[in-house]
Amino acid sequence: MLRQQRLSRSKWTAELNKMIGWGARVAPQDKAVLLGYLVKRFGPANNRFRPLLSPPSAE
Repeated sequence: MLRQQRLSRSKWTAELNKMIGWGARVAPQDKAVLLGYLVKRFGPANNRFRPLLSPPSAE
């Protein structure tokens, strides 16, 4: 599901802040590193996700 997101830095920042608000333990000094990882791996330039295309069923 993360691969499908392709969120921008600002959107990942909002998501990360939401997760922290829900109780995720992220040290302040680690927040920038985690954000960089999310943007690099799951940001707009992410081309790892390729949806599975299957023909419609004949039913």
